[in-house]
Amino acid sequence: MKLRSLFLSLVAGLTLAGFGVPAAAAQFSDSQKAEIENIVYNYLLNNPDVMIEVGEKLKARQAQIQEAEREKAVKEIIANPNIPQSGAEKPRHTIIEFFDYNCGYCKQAKPHTMKILEKRSDVRYYYLEFPILSEISYTAARIGVAIYAMNPELYVKYNNELMTRKSRLQNEVEIQAAVEQLGLKWAEVQTLAKSPAVSDVLSQIRTLADKMQVTGTPSFIIDGVPMHGAPRSVDTIESYFK
Repeated sequence: MKLRSLFLSLVAGLTLAGFGVPAAAAQFSDSQKAEIENIVYNYLLNNPDVMIEVGEKLKARQAQIQEAEREKAVKEIIANPNIPQSGAEKPRHTIIEFFDYNCGYCKQAKPHTMKILEKRSDVRYYYLEFPILSEISYTAARIGVAIYAMNPELYVKYNNELMTRKSRLQNEVEIQAAVEQLGLKWAEVQTLAKSPAVSDVLSQIRTLADKMQVTGTPSFIIDGVPMHGAPRSVDTIESYFK
């Protein structure tokens, strides 16, 4: 009974606020509050569709808020030069991917995203390192951000190398081998990877993921529209282009 009474009091208060009733006018006596609660309760009981309508409007409002947050986050990503990226300097289309180096579905998507960048010169690709599956994924992500800071072109090669492997990353030795194949000195890359600057980039990406409600990998945002899961073809990706 107390919960019902509290709920109805809140509904009554929100109703009054919605109709622009001054705060001072909301100071009702206990008997008046009880009468309002009874009126609201009976009205909702006899008109249950009202609650359905309220629920639908709430969902629509939440969707609007989420979309606004996503649009804001997309702008932050595009404006952030420290987030790994490649492709057109003045793109018509943007692809944002949250990925983990040990994510099997991310690996399935990789051939299609590589073909997009080979096929088209009007796409900007943003690689959001989002290590969530293992500690070695986190190490690989730190190394990746460090390489990007040193040489963006070598970052793309590093990313392609790790993401096209069929096997999972097992240890740091495998990452070191990939780095040295690029002609980079492991000790220098490792030192930069442990720096506050790299930690800050990864922290920014995680904050952006929270804003976009990204919880898994891969997660794509193509021209501002989310695509959940891995694309099955190049055509699937291009179908999202505006």
